[in-house]
Amino acid sequence: MRIFIGGLRETVQEQDIRKLLAPFGPVNSVDMRYSEPGQGLRIHRGFAYVEAELTPEAWKRCRNTYSKTKWFGSPKLILDAAKEKPVAASPQQQLLPEKKIKKEKR
Repeated sequence: MRIFIGGLRETVQEQDIRKLLAPFGPVNSVDMRYSEPGQGLRIHRGFAYVEAELTPEAWKRCRNTYSKTKWFGSPKLILDAAKEKPVAASPQQQLLPEKKIKKEKR
């Protein structure tokens, strides 16, 4: 299952998220998002995507336990099922011009 976690403070690290979710099931990966490097600094953007093996019951318990709670100084943690990653278009599809379809008036 892919999980969106928002409302993270800049001090939160990958291992903190793994510890948060470990009681509910194995965590396969944590993708923390950072701003573009500027002047050598990487600033955490306040959210992450997590791939974890949670049963529907475990996910419900996890969400009920942590949604809208304070954690690591965060005023309100957000947990939600993440939207699926968009499938990248092939290079050939990227070169095709978009076709606009006009609706016929009836």
